[in-house]
Amino acid sequence: MAYKNTALVDVPFQKSRRTLIPKIGMSYTTNTDLKRIVDYINDWQFETGLYTLDEVIEEAPFPADALLLKGEVLALAEQNYEAIAIYSKVLEIEPDNVYALTGKLIQLNRVRADEKLISAVSKRLKALAPEVYTKYAEVISLKTDHQNDFNRRCISDTIDALLVFGYFLNADGTVPEKLQQRLTKVIELADRYPEASIVISGGPVQNHFSEAREMKRYLVDAGVEEERLFAYERARDTAGNIMEFLDFVMENPINEVCAVTSKDHLPRTWMSLVTGFKQAGLDVHVHGESPEDDIDGQIIEREHNLNYQTLFRLAGLFEKKDIMKLI
Repeated sequence: MAYKNTALVDVPFQKSRRTLIPKIGMSYTTNTDLKRIVDYINDWQFETGLYTLDEVIEEAPFPADALLLKGEVLALAEQNYEAIAIYSKVLEIEPDNVYALTGKLIQLNRVRADEKLISAVSKRLKALAPEVYTKYAEVISLKTDHQNDFNRRCISDTIDALLVFGYFLNADGTVPEKLQQRLTKVIELADRYPEASIVISGGPVQNHFSEAREMKRYLVDAGVEEERLFAYERARDTAGNIMEFLDFVMENPINEVCAVTSKDHLPRTWMSLVTGFKQAGLDVHVHGESPEDDIDGQIIEREHNLNYQTLFRLAGLFEKKDIMKLI
């Protein structure tokens, strides 16, 4: 799944959204003023949360954490230039703030900023936090090398688990054509690998219907054995899908997995799984399969852009608390 709501406006609250993952701003929940804002954001009350956050920033004598929270929200909502401005403001207050430096560097890559500027910020990060820089460089290298690998195929004789990524459901909860194509590929692979578990991820994001639940229903109706199906219903985006798959893999003897998604989404899912497994210390070989659907150039451009937030999040280079562990 792509990030499901990039508009910074309040959306109607649904109770189930409280449980969706990944959460936003979890590095700031020990601050009473900021926790209230984090709760707004994770209820998808973006407009209210950001308005309140601006009030805190205006009133605080040293508002670095409030600014960093705003930068994280803006970055996830793809307000990239605005996020860069926020991280730059933090660096004016705290020139050695590694989290602000990392956030700014990621966003500079995202907007394809001048190479001299990216190089200068990279050198500064490398000098202040070499371990953070090394992980950053690894993610950039992975993205550069594999972001156009659309023609992956599962070449293993044995697959322990098929990992199926969710997709927007229709307003009435029915499965749209693009997702039907994805599930047809799952049915084909289920026949090819009769011993493989089938792990499905996707929460009730765009509406109140759970993507994983409806996909499971579709597969059972198509004749796939229900005991092979494991539905996880909390993911709000691709990073959340990976987190749910990690939960399953860490609890089961898994060596070989095959990601199943649409062709335009396949490079990001493969890279995300590789990154997530590495971050978790798991030695798992990742394959990938997709329907033979056409690729839309505009969708590919969006996928390339979303690689930044997804991969850096799974690498532990997006939230302040994770980056601080490396310093």
